[in-house]
Amino acid sequence: MSPMGVSILTEKQLSEGTELEVHFGVADDQTSGKLQMRAVVRHCAKGRIGVKFLNVDAAQRDHWWKIMRGEF
Repeated sequence: MSPMGVSILTEKQLSEGTELEVHFGVADDQTSGKLQMRAVVRHCAKGRIGVKFLNVDAAQRDHWWKIMRGEF
């Protein structure tokens, strides 16, 4: 996972350009997560889908990078 997108393990094959919603923080008894991100498929091969987030602006990406590097 990065501030730009995420790689998802899956058995499904999706075409490049397909828009989807990625859910984070989903409990076993829930169908929706605490955080939902719109994303577009950039590549799909060998059981992995690479997606780019659509609803993250540049300022939010900078903040995510700092968190991921432990600079928070």
